[in-house]
Amino acid sequence: MPFWNRTYARDILLSVLSGCLLAIALVNASVIDPPSDTARWLLNWKFTHWVFDYGDGFIKRGLIGEIFRRIGLELTYDSFLLYSMLLNAVVFVALAFVFSRPFKHASIRAACEERSRNPSRDREGADVASVPPWRTSDPSRDREGADSAGCRTLGMSYHTPARAGAWLFFLWAMTHPATLAHFMYDLGRFDGLLLLLALAAMGVVAHVAMLPAAVLVLGLLGIAILIHEAALLMYVPLVLVYWFYLTTSRETRGRIAMSAKRLTVPLGICAGLVFLSYLAAAHGSLPAHAYEEHLAELRSEYGQVIQGNSLRVLYRGSTAENIRHTLSAGFSMRRLLHHVAMALVLAPSALLFWRIAQPILFDKQRRAETFFLLAAFSPLGLYLLGHDHFRWWALSLTNLLIALSFLALHDRAFGHHLCKVMQDNRKLAYCVLMLNILVGPLAVVSSFPQPLFRHLF
Repeated sequence: MPFWNRTYARDILLSVLSGCLLAIALVNASVIDPPSDTARWLLNWKFTHWVFDYGDGFIKRGLIGEIFRRIGLELTYDSFLLYSMLLNAVVFVALAFVFSRPFKHASIRAACEERSRNPSRDREGADVASVPPWRTSDPSRDREGADSAGCRTLGMSYHTPARAGAWLFFLWAMTHPATLAHFMYDLGRFDGLLLLLALAAMGVVAHVAMLPAAVLVLGLLGIAILIHEAALLMYVPLVLVYWFYLTTSRETRGRIAMSAKRLTVPLGICAGLVFLSYLAAAHGSLPAHAYEEHLAELRSEYGQVIQGNSLRVLYRGSTAENIRHTLSAGFSMRRLLHHVAMALVLAPSALLFWRIAQPILFDKQRRAETFFLLAAFSPLGLYLLGHDHFRWWALSLTNLLIALSFLALHDRAFGHHLCKVMQDNRKLAYCVLMLNILVGPLAVVSSFPQPLFRHLF
């Protein structure tokens, strides 16, 4: 069978197997916690957030409800579930696109191997330099070594197992308990929408000139903060540090030297978003005496599905009060045991993360990349502000996988390294994939919703 036919046949088979594996993971995430009073209560809690609006003035987390109110679209419980599932479907497609970025390098490797094996098949006689580079703000990064000497100048052997490494990374990322399984389990939360806005902002940063990008990024992230003020720590650092990474040249990447213009614009956006988040947190609350009346009004319109504890978010305004609530509800021996369980289950994945990121973390000339990876953990800054501790871990690990994918896209050498690590550690990767399927999603206030973990803790 010709080389290309073998490659495509293998990819088709892997695509089918990947689809089956992802289907099992998503079904496992969706049925792992059967309908119960607790599950229904949690859905009601999230539905209550969807009905917040600006009818009586500006409030935090009221943008979604205000949009429904302005366009005259009636929000019911059934439509809430439908919109939530559609949102998860879009998140699925977006993450699949992001996590497939390492295939860029695997495809070039396969092409190089075929050319070196049989140059006569290259009808145009073109070398690697003729392959159109993917768009980035710094073409010198992408085309490093891609000159007239062809594949040999890249200093690495090009072999088709790179595609196997890219497939393993894709499956690992897609089945990870922190990614799609978590979003499926936590159906109805705004986190998926915030993630889509962050990915859109990262796309703008990579493909739009600086000043138009500044306006678009400020708008996208500003909308995210109006949807949920915690977006300031969930995704804003990841986007802005990604911008910082792209605007550092190869020569100045280690010294982190930037022009005044390039430094001022992201910092200005950051200051504006911090101010907007402050306004939402400090002036988006309602007076405590109006709580009972507000609750009765919403229940008369939407029924008993409105949760009083969810509505109380609008009446618990001070940061100190949020911290006190988190300390009382989120720090206990049971919670500590769930953290230990999460650490043990995710230890093999952590080993893969370490082996992939190790060359960056210990290279002083790649500080921008190091900051980009560290920015992924910004949701952990919410540990004292909200007791959804495992939700913060899920968002952080999703951000980390996204950061690795974007680094693989923009840095050819790192993309090669990522594929090689996954291929060289394929036995570990297979074990991680099976473990991902078995344990299911990361939950919100507990580690995993499997009955085993619920009964133990």
